[in-house]
Amino acid sequence: MFPKGGMGGMVKQAQEMKKKFNQVQDELEKLDIEGQSGGGMVKITVNGKKDVKSVRIDRNVLNEEVDMVEDLILAAINKAMDNADKISKDKMLESVNEKMSPAQYHSYMQYVFDTQFKTPDEKKMKKSIIKKINVAQKKKGLPLYKESVNEKWSKGLERYKVTLENGKEIDVKVKEGVGLEGIGKLLEKEGLKFEKITKKASRPTLTPESVNEARETAIDIAKRVVKNKQHEKGLDLTTANFIVKIYDAYKEHPNLQRQMKKMPLPKMVKLAYKVMK
Repeated sequence: MFPKGGMGGMVKQAQEMKKKFNQVQDELEKLDIEGQSGGGMVKITVNGKKDVKSVRIDRNVLNEEVDMVEDLILAAINKAMDNADKISKDKMLESVNEKMSPAQYHSYMQYVFDTQFKTPDEKKMKKSIIKKINVAQKKKGLPLYKESVNEKWSKGLERYKVTLENGKEIDVKVKEGVGLEGIGKLLEKEGLKFEKITKKASRPTLTPESVNEARETAIDIAKRVVKNKQHEKGLDLTTANFIVKIYDAYKEHPNLQRQMKKMPLPKMVKLAYKVMK
């Protein structure tokens, strides 16, 4: 089942594969990928990792209504991101050695993912790689790769979708029979306030990562962008600074701060753009 050279050869190939993945990541970071809208009047350039590198807007566009300008910018961004997804997926697949049988290749690649990505940054990169490769796997009717070797569903568990007070949604996995009351107690224990709980058929779990992500607000993201001086989740440094300053200005008005914390990031960014203009 293992490639030539047995387990030792597999480890060596896994290390080589990780090196190739890292090289591809470096190449993606240096790419210029463009998305246009309005017949080229708005142009957004990103790299292969979907970091925005430049924004170019024709002067004539600025004479239009604000809503139209926003729509053109969003359309160009979405096009650039789609182009980046396609190019990065193709480069990832090009970097993979497919000289084994399908079964050997799948086992080998899963081994690479399970053993060669250890640091938080590497695990984040692994998640992105698996997501892109699984798109191609699904289209070809091939087995999908797992982010973790332990990514299995335990018997006797039920999955629920929970809509939190801040508008975010998380998956919760509990033992059969726990019911809504039990889930409510679990969420209260984690310090999470919810508005709605819906039972689902498929099944991931409530992990520490999902709990932290659920607790994170747009304000938290904005503060992190300001601190790290690096844009994140579509939020640039200038807009993040503006959001944080507005939030801090409401220090004597806790109710307004709470309202801002409940606001989803895309809505807050859009509102910030309008106010800044």
